Amino acid sequence: MNKELIEYMFTVSRNIAKRNAEGITNNESLQEMQGGTSVNWIVGHILQARNTLLTQLGCEVVIPDNELMFYRPAHDEPIRQGTPIPLETLLEKLDNSHPRFLELVTQAVTLADSTTTEQQQKLISFFHFHESYHVGQLGVMRRVLGKEGKIA
Repeated sequence: MNKELIEYMFTVSRNIAKRNAEGITNNESLQEMQGGTSVNWIVGHILQARNTLLTQLGCEVVIPDNELMFYRPAHDEPIRQGTPIPLETLLEKLDNSHPRFLELVTQAVTLADSTTTEQQQKLISFFHFHESYHVGQLGVMRRVLGKEGKIA
């Protein structure tokens, strides 16, 4: 897995997440769907998961963890502490943190020895799959909210 591939994968998922969130108001983003998730939670959770990946790669986080407490996975206890961040702010954080996120992830793989690199590649692959799963959920949720699909 090279730098260009990592950058491509996470840039595509970020771009699709942003497209899927277009036209969704903050109030709409807070509506919980069956299962208890919302557009707002998913976008925030993508940011929180990116922080988790960076931590597991031994890197600094790009957004302070305390800002993303509300977006931790449901299996973490206690869950959803704090107040949700407005959707527009979450999307700005996704954009603003993206270059540094890519820099840290690709740097971690580039600097690693061959044994660690394989483990890190698996970790990056899993986290990208996880992010893609949630980006797909955003596409479904926008339809549930009565919005037209954004991905043809």
